[in-house]
Amino acid sequence: MTGAWRLFVPGRRHLSRVGARAGGLPSPPGPCPFCPGNEREADRVVAVRAGSGFRVRSFRNRFPLVSGASSPPPPSAHSVPAGGHHEVIVESDLHDVDLVDLEPAAMAAVFLMYRDRAAFIASREGVAAVNLFRNRGKRAGSSQPHPHAQVLGSVVPGPAQQLRAAQTESLGRALLTNALEQAGPRLLRERDQLVALTPYAPTHNYETWITLRDPKTTFADESDETVTRFAIFAQEILRAVVAASRRDYNLVFRLPVQTLARDPRAFWYLEVAPRGGSGAGFELSSGMSVVTTMPEVAAEEIRAALTSPT
Repeated sequence: MTGAWRLFVPGRRHLSRVGARAGGLPSPPGPCPFCPGNEREADRVVAVRAGSGFRVRSFRNRFPLVSGASSPPPPSAHSVPAGGHHEVIVESDLHDVDLVDLEPAAMAAVFLMYRDRAAFIASREGVAAVNLFRNRGKRAGSSQPHPHAQVLGSVVPGPAQQLRAAQTESLGRALLTNALEQAGPRLLRERDQLVALTPYAPTHNYETWITLRDPKTTFADESDETVTRFAIFAQEILRAVVAASRRDYNLVFRLPVQTLARDPRAFWYLEVAPRGGSGAGFELSSGMSVVTTMPEVAAEEIRAALTSPT
């Protein structure tokens, strides 16, 4: 998908499993800023999805990674102001839940909010790329235990490899189609054009991709019905990945940059990235990820978790 190399060292798997349960949720001091009633005057709610017993809210981020006017950098620029728009999506009023705990209607509402805010930010002038992600646990970079995700649009596009991957065809077919057809023992589950698999060359142990057999070129274009089905399927897969990996995790929507948002070869998918710890010296010096659980082995364990009673 990216052209990046991975180093598989299954003989070190016993080392990577030591402390796999470490991490957990952070415990910041003071009242939770995402619980109802704790909002400050400066916390401006920009969107709400509500239903029977649940509510999903989106706020302007108090500590944005990007902010201010968005204008694309000129081709020769070496530095530009970090313009853009950054929001926090608070997925529930309940403090002690995760996505895997939500009722189906609430889970669907969360993913519909993801799509709507991604579409809004993509429409803002100057936005070159939309990043939609979720950090769960200290090892995944979470600073608050209350369930939430983040979506931001920046003036700087993603890495060049993202551009190449979206524009590439393999054997005369779209790259995603080729990857799905070669999944083999790494295929976890397929239902009504929804697909989950462990990738051929993962960055993380137990990394899992969730996608559609024929996705729209951008997540923002998917219908309510498709997003709802995808959300329920993703929750099922996520629950099994967390059970098998026993790790904190990130959810990352891999979205095409704006220049490719209507390219018929472009695609999107959701990546579940369990986090057992950050890289050590080799990873830092080589720029290459070390994976100790072969993706075929991870697939066996995740499939077992999918069939186990909850």
